[in-house]
Amino acid sequence: MSDWPSRYSDKVITPEQAVGLIEDGMTLHFGLASACPQMLTALIGERREELRDVLAYGDLMTWAGDWDEVPTDERHMEMRCCFLTLVNRGAYSRGRTEYHPATVYTSTRRFERDIGPPDIAYLRLGEPDVNGNCSVGSSVWDTKIAARAARVVVAEIAEAGMPRTSGDSTVHVDEIDYLVPIPDTWPARVRPLGSANEDPEQLAILDVAGANTAELVRDGDTLEIGVGSASNAVSQHLWGKQDLGYHSELTGPGIVPLFEAGVFNGRKKSRDIGKMVVTALPADLNDQEVIARHFDDWELYGVDYIHNPSVIASQSQMTSINTAIMIDLTGQIVFDSIGRRMHTGPGGQIEFVIGAVYSPGGRSMHVLPSMSGENSRIVSELPPGANVGIPRYLADYVITEYGVASMFGKSERARAEELIAIAHPDLQADLRAQARHAGLL
Repeated sequence: MSDWPSRYSDKVITPEQAVGLIEDGMTLHFGLASACPQMLTALIGERREELRDVLAYGDLMTWAGDWDEVPTDERHMEMRCCFLTLVNRGAYSRGRTEYHPATVYTSTRRFERDIGPPDIAYLRLGEPDVNGNCSVGSSVWDTKIAARAARVVVAEIAEAGMPRTSGDSTVHVDEIDYLVPIPDTWPARVRPLGSANEDPEQLAILDVAGANTAELVRDGDTLEIGVGSASNAVSQHLWGKQDLGYHSELTGPGIVPLFEAGVFNGRKKSRDIGKMVVTALPADLNDQEVIARHFDDWELYGVDYIHNPSVIASQSQMTSINTAIMIDLTGQIVFDSIGRRMHTGPGGQIEFVIGAVYSPGGRSMHVLPSMSGENSRIVSELPPGANVGIPRYLADYVITEYGVASMFGKSERARAEELIAIAHPDLQADLRAQARHAGLL
């Protein structure tokens, strides 16, 4: 054990001193989700008018304040992210946040190329344990990667609210340059990153699609379930399965009860046998209490492990289940944009799709309702500017409330037939006519 307590007090500074470290022209990095500072981000935002040419990366911000709102053409603080949520989607639409295309796995390469190491990484961590290890809380993401890369690391140290997990989910005091203790009484201004779909009719449609998806899941599969109501709808239909494993970016609704009941036990996994392996815990506090009681069974790691395609592909029967926004009749999948406008981001979807289709016995599934309002989500061709997230070469299974389409090994004609068959019945005739006009049928 290192003699870290003797060095701890020498690193403690005030919040004002912490944000005063920023100078013009610097590059900043903010921790993601639970590791995103709350007090310090607000104070940094207050400095935006006096700073010049500061570049800040905040991919999953939990502070909903304004960045670079100064009415001038001169750049003060430019915020960039590779994923949009309720917190920053409005700022993006107003041109106050810049989107940079990257997955969560490839985004860390910016520390090696383009911007280089960040000048300062601002993190939020839990109080150190007896060994001097500070928890990153309920999500790891790229926190440890950024801490290793940054020239200076500043950590907001929270008195409470930072759960501890097994795996690789701590940062040692000796890896931190400055510490800013934050009392538990400090009123955090945090907004949720997302919200559930509560429309009863839409939920009923997604429930059917989820049941169709669950029919494809085999005993002994290791699952990844991505963000979104459509992909999460599969969980409640997995109760009859046996010996499922879990290796996923997120821990969606319904996963923890299935673990507690023994449906997820990881016995058949090829690696991390018997472990639930993720980079982010569920937001539900009751679920977190269950995980805390099973401390050794849940492991959190950074995106360099969780999202590594070679790691994912090494898991036999790896099955990725993700949401799509739109798909054309050749199998091109759009999942993070509406037209030219980004709505979310790729997250780790493409890495999990690649890993799943390369896995021995693995499969990739995309779930979506057949309609969005009065428009079909299955289209003869994508609209101009649509961002293809998954190329048709990787499209595998596509599921709606009307059934399952299988893409692998199929010709363009056969793919079009499969997809038209699971489109809304009222629109199938139009899709067929459009497919004939395009030469697909």
